Amino acid sequence: MFSLLTRFFIFSMFVLSIGQRPFKNLNTFIMKQDKNPAEGSFNTDPQENIRIENDILKLKMQAEYGASFGSFGDLSPEAERDFLQMVMAFEKMGKDAPAVSVYEFIGKPVIRKKDEIPEEELPQALLQLRELLSENGICLEVFRESDPGVLYHFITDELFQEQIQDIRIPGMVCVFNYEDFHPNHEMELHDATAEIFYSWENNKLDSLSFVLAEFAVLADGCMLSRDQFRDKMIEQRNRYELITGLEFKIGKTSFEWLEEGLGLGFTEGMIKYQAKSAEGENTVEGSFKLYFCNQGPSWQLTFFYLPGFQW
Repeated sequence: MFSLLTRFFIFSMFVLSIGQRPFKNLNTFIMKQDKNPAEGSFNTDPQENIRIENDILKLKMQAEYGASFGSFGDLSPEAERDFLQMVMAFEKMGKDAPAVSVYEFIGKPVIRKKDEIPEEELPQALLQLRELLSENGICLEVFRESDPGVLYHFITDELFQEQIQDIRIPGMVCVFNYEDFHPNHEMELHDATAEIFYSWENNKLDSLSFVLAEFAVLADGCMLSRDQFRDKMIEQRNRYELITGLEFKIGKTSFEWLEEGLGLGFTEGMIKYQAKSAEGENTVEGSFKLYFCNQGPSWQLTFFYLPGFQW
């Protein structure tokens, strides 16, 4: 099994946004092959050789370590190889590396508690604290503006206690996400809503699988698998040649947690866009409502009403 801590270590030159991570799990094992194409290894195209070697390495990782991969996007074969090799270096060092707290990792500096700092000095104190973390290869990501005092207290009373492997590789950053510790469910529902609408506008619904629930439950009680759900959305989007000028405003967001740990939520509001089809171009506008569930770790779409979409 992979070390949980490996997920936090990301090389700074390859840090990607949410939804575009190259690995779902970063644990890897890599065995570099330095074959010469002239010796009959693959073919005469060096770039293609590197792609083939990378694919072989990923298959080996999947078979031996259970690694799973997303898309590497626009990374060149060389950059993908370099990334894999750096993760390999981390894995090799991690076999025998002891676990230490973040506070120990940064050298046990003398840090004032939040209550010892005047309120007007907290923003500067927080900045200095995050700079100290950064100097020691620790990055705290915060996706929404938060009170400086809250973040300062979080770092000193929670983050400092987190256990990480005592590994230091140049260029490697240990990344923590504040929202992983204190989820902002309203923000996550808003982000999921925006992702769905922009995918609808740009006709990129085939990439939405991570936002779709395992099953969709329609208004008449019928159920669709995730693939059927996605295919239905693509079918409806293909009715339009082009969608432009999409604007929406969320008027209400609500969520609740059931006793069995299931989260149910929705967003609703108004939407407007220009749609061009074989029949001509027209303005589509009206109210929308998106239904979500959360069984961990994120909110996923289960059903929706959207102007211009026909169930």
